[in-house]
Amino acid sequence: MPTPTRTYAAMMSELRKILDDMQSGMLDVDETIAKYEQGQALVGDLEAYLEEAKNTITQRKPEGV
Repeated sequence: MPTPTRTYAAMMSELRKILDDMQSGMLDVDETIAKYEQGQALVGDLEAYLEEAKNTITQRKPEGV
């Protein structure tokens, strides 16, 4: 679950950095695996963030709309 201090934009920025690092070709296999695992965790956090946002909007939406 994402922490309240991590914004969607901050998590996306972190994920982009991980992708850039992985695509650079400068990481060894162990570093690449670690970055992959970090990226997977971030994707999970981003999905949870979006699901929470969806639930918030659904709860606030007036009935019949």
